[in-house]
Amino acid sequence: MPVPDPPPYPENLLSPKARERIERAWDEYDLIRKRALSALDTRYRAEPGGCADFMEYLGNGQAGIDFAESRIKAASAVLRVEAEEYGKLRLPGREFREIMEGKIDETAYSLEFSTLQSDALKAEFMRPAHQEPDEKPGSVGSSTEPVPAKDRVKAYMEKNHLDNSAFAKKINASVRTVGSVLAGVRVGKQTRIAVAKELRTTPDDLFPD
Repeated sequence: MPVPDPPPYPENLLSPKARERIERAWDEYDLIRKRALSALDTRYRAEPGGCADFMEYLGNGQAGIDFAESRIKAASAVLRVEAEEYGKLRLPGREFREIMEGKIDETAYSLEFSTLQSDALKAEFMRPAHQEPDEKPGSVGSSTEPVPAKDRVKAYMEKNHLDNSAFAKKINASVRTVGSVLAGVRVGKQTRIAVAKELRTTPDDLFPD
């Protein structure tokens, strides 16, 4: 299956500690995979006759089922931590889903998962823990505090590798104005409209106050 492009370098949104936790999850992935292969190899060697080739053995019968389940378990160990870490950023639901869909599709492609296996992972890991999928931060009924505009703008700039000058050009404003936005200083209506448009949201959502 083709792999859609996720948002560029979503890892840049994460803190060093978050990236370390994901790296440890990859260690767990490797451990699960090696333990499963070791157990299956022991069974393969203990069975009289059977398949002449170990890889053929992994693709058939109960061994094939156990091998497939071990790969799902290993992938879930990483995706669960990634979903937790990106969920902590309190991103808009759509952005969270785009990131996790990209992560899941990359995993499904590399491990040759079926469409049904991929769909199962998406059902489990594409919902942010902090809000409903389409709920906007700070909307009525939300139990979370809205993410300040300055933090959302900063995250957007980091994700797209924009410095203050480059972002200023995109919103047709001065570098000083961008500095005010990043400092949480109230800016004029036209600036709020331009910033919200660049982040593909509305001024009321981005600047609720």
